[in-house]
Amino acid sequence: MTTILSREQWGARPSRGSGNAINPVPDGAAIHWEGPGMGTRPHSSCGALVRGIQAFHQDTRGWADIAYSILVCEHGVLFIGRGRGKGSAANGTSMANRRWYAICALVGKGDPISDALRTGLNAAVKLVQEWGARDNVTGHRDHIQTECPGDELYADLKDGTFGKHGTVEPPRPPASSVPPPLERKGPKFPLPSGWYFGPSTGPKASVSGYYGHRNDLMVWQNRMAKRGWKIGVDGLYGPGTREVAKAFQAEKGLDVDGLIGKATWDAAWNEPVTL
Repeated sequence: MTTILSREQWGARPSRGSGNAINPVPDGAAIHWEGPGMGTRPHSSCGALVRGIQAFHQDTRGWADIAYSILVCEHGVLFIGRGRGKGSAANGTSMANRRWYAICALVGKGDPISDALRTGLNAAVKLVQEWGARDNVTGHRDHIQTECPGDELYADLKDGTFGKHGTVEPPRPPASSVPPPLERKGPKFPLPSGWYFGPSTGPKASVSGYYGHRNDLMVWQNRMAKRGWKIGVDGLYGPGTREVAKAFQAEKGLDVDGLIGKATWDAAWNEPVTL
């Protein structure tokens, strides 16, 4: 039995306005992933992850709500996003947002694709069909140039795994021939050795973004928002970013100085999400 969590159950914020409208008979479902590798997590942290995505979409992107119609975690649980009758903000074009529901798998590059996730995605496709959508299933990359939803998920949907067949699991190689999952790693720390993101009043090694918003610092801020932290994604090292860094360092047993060096950068991808 698939578990479906309503917006109230996962703690969604209210939508800001009506958002996009969707066609009376949507064309089907577009499958997404989150993009950067996210690692594995206990299910108890998945709600915080979804709340962080909604906060990023509303506070940083300025959208009315979380972009996706439904989100599916690695444990196969469905989180209702915009829900029935609402267009998405995820499919890349206004036309695609009006014509296709958006279903997001909460995984990214290099993450394992679990059987539970496949089962959950199949259930999500069936659910949007119950909402009145046709039984077509596409990937985000079918609507706009992107790597989303990754090669393995894209191969599954092209194989008809989601919403088409009675089985959700295509033939898999024997367990003995499956290589172990790659070690989870995030993007490389972008500054020279010994440098860090810190205040503008610091030494040369302290990079603040004061003289131009730093895209690389935005990568870390965005990652922290997705982990559930309330943080602005602006490429500036300010008081809010410093306080999040200090709290995160304390949580993960790092030196608590509020500076974002290599260890604090790497921990944002390699340490498990905790509540």
